[in-house]
Amino acid sequence: MKIRNGFVSNSSSSSFVVAQSPECKTVFDVARTMIPARGWTNDKVLINKLNQLENGPLKMNPDTPILFNSCNFETYIFKVDDIIFVETCNNHDWDNYIDCFWGGDNKLIMDVFNQYVDEDYKDDFYPFQLMHKLDIEFYFLELDLRVKYIRDYREREYCSKPDHYSEFYVIDGKKRCPYCYRKELDDKRKPKPNVYRPSKLEILEGENGAFRIVDKDFEIYEMAIVLEFNPTNSDLSIEMARQFADYLIEHYNLNHFK
Repeated sequence: MKIRNGFVSNSSSSSFVVAQSPECKTVFDVARTMIPARGWTNDKVLINKLNQLENGPLKMNPDTPILFNSCNFETYIFKVDDIIFVETCNNHDWDNYIDCFWGGDNKLIMDVFNQYVDEDYKDDFYPFQLMHKLDIEFYFLELDLRVKYIRDYREREYCSKPDHYSEFYVIDGKKRCPYCYRKELDDKRKPKPNVYRPSKLEILEGENGAFRIVDKDFEIYEMAIVLEFNPTNSDLSIEMARQFADYLIEHYNLNHFK
């Protein structure tokens, strides 16, 4: 079996094992160390989010597997048996920013290989194989979603929307584009706008001078009773009540539809 020390590059991806050090004891530590190497405008935002997740009300386990965006390939950081593995993009100069990368204890890594990796792959190991084998769930840092990588390459799909070209992940048990799903969740949480429904006031005549003022839409659907007058239980005369009703209807309808 080949034990790989430092960076291992394969096409657009790069793989390595992280030594535990005072700077990199947890998955969150490694993420905080790697994120600034991207040099992106939201680097500080993601680091602050990690700090809030760990130290805020959620008190998230700092060894929760983390996923964040990098140049042309996402970065996955996870821990198995006290060893932190990274699968990432090779388009960033990680080694210029991070000095805690190391091959780790060979025996420990061999124990992980022997326990989790299929025999056919033990001579050429990459962290992706562990991700697939253990069906690891990652916290997608930019989107605040828990996602799983689709293990079978034949079932992988990509979202074609140009503003978030992305692989599909398993989210809440279904294959989804994480960006589309985030937008769907955000749209559900938005307050619903007040729906304006055109209506008008009308008088509905009753018996012996009684009447009701009702609010109707233009399909003649009675939506609400605005006022109800019955001369038998009112101090107002029928004439005064009708004058008030006429004024109310005229004023409402005139201002409502002008």
